[in-house]
Order: sequence, then C-alpha cells, then structure tokens
Amino acid sequence: MLREVLPALYAVSSQDLDLSKERALLARAQRLKIEIETAKLREKLVDVEAWQELYSKKMQGVRDKLRNFALRIAGEVTQCSNLDENYTTIQELVDEAL
Repeated sequence: MLREVLPALYAVSSQDLDLSKERALLARAQRLKIEIETAKLREKLVDVEAWQELYSKKMQGVRDKLRNFALRIAGEVTQCSNLDENYTTIQELVDEAL
C-alpha cells in the first residue's frame, strides 16, 4: 500500500521511489524532532542540589532579616506611649520592610 501512496504524494513514478531512502529520511526527521524536544526539556530542568543550596541561602537571609526586624520593632515600640502610636510605628516599619 505504501508503494502506491508515496508516488502520488511525491508526484514521482514508482520506479524512481526508493523506500529505504524514504525510511532513512523519516528516521532522521524523527531523530531531529526528539533531539529538539530533549534540548527544550533540558532547559526546563534544574539541578536539584544546586537549587536546594541556593534556596537554603535565600531562606537563611529571610530568617535573619525577620529576626532583626522583630528586634527593630521591639526597640521602636518600647519608646511609644500608647497603643495607637505602637500600631502606627509597627505599620510604618512593616511597610518600609516590604
């Protein structure tokens, strides 16, 4: 059946058609498609250990900043005389940190 369909698709006579050449071209095209898909997937993958190390460092920075922030707020709030002043001071410091 393939021998009858291919000449019609390529507008060549069946004598000029080489099925092994066509199979080789198809295999090459399929290989190239897989190589392209693999290359795209590699771009999307990350090294888990490297990501985990970077994430840990970033999170340690966030933890340190939050601890220092709590100390800073405590120091500022102890100087306030009433609840409204405390709230305003805390709100300003939070907005500044964000």
